[in-house]
Amino acid sequence: MSNKTAMQQLLDQLREERTKLPLPIEWDRAYQAIEMVIETTYIDLEKEQIEDAFKSGEYNSVEYFDAKNPKQECSENYYNETYNLNKNNI
Repeated sequence: MSNKTAMQQLLDQLREERTKLPLPIEWDRAYQAIEMVIETTYIDLEKEQIEDAFKSGEYNSVEYFDAKNPKQECSENYYNETYNLNKNNI
């Protein structure tokens, strides 16, 4: 089972509901616009917040420690390994 952030879950839910519900074209376009904003803005913002929390010591694990670059790459590695996120999976 893949972990998903709250924004990823919200995006999945919106897409699922849009495919299941018979929506007038205006509502379908509104759903698509909201999905696009979440995908292009809020998922990246959430990623930054998770990485910042990691850097601040909210998550302290030797498993993700990189002696060469202890804060920058470790937080991104933690995020990518935990949420398995890349733009193609959204």
